[in-house]
Amino acid sequence: MHDTELILSIAGFPPYSGRGCSQQLMPVQEAAFRRTVNGALACVSLDQRQRYRSIIRGRDVSSPAFDTFWVGTQMTVGCIHRLWQRFKKGETQLALVRPPVENSVCVVGHTGNLISFAVEGADVTLQHAAADEVFVGFRPWLTMSVLNFGFETDEWGTANAWQLHLEEV
Repeated sequence: MHDTELILSIAGFPPYSGRGCSQQLMPVQEAAFRRTVNGALACVSLDQRQRYRSIIRGRDVSSPAFDTFWVGTQMTVGCIHRLWQRFKKGETQLALVRPPVENSVCVVGHTGNLISFAVEGADVTLQHAAADEVFVGFRPWLTMSVLNFGFETDEWGTANAWQLHLEEV
């Protein structure tokens, strides 16, 4: 049994150290905005530079084994947070924006019904063309660097809180 779906390539979760983890994903703030001569706001950032920043928090009886990394260390993270993409009507193939964690892909119709699909790498194929909008959810693998981490212990409450700040490389 695993306490969490979170996967950190160079850290471990002793029993009772990862239950109830939470993860925030947000874009790295590199977007540049400029005003046109008519005063309209335009984003001039490059699509290929779209990266995530993440804050992962946990509170449990024990703390994770973070002994194998320090600030600046790179690791692969199997996220808790699920990303969603959309098949348009009539489409049968979709390339996911990030590689999916194994067995994390699901495909649902606009009413929540499950749709049959096949997945190979980051490519998802529907068995039948989408009659309406269809959504693909998956937990992504992200290669990230440690920005910061910390621990907090409540001695009398026998609880340990921890947080991990990461940014996609």
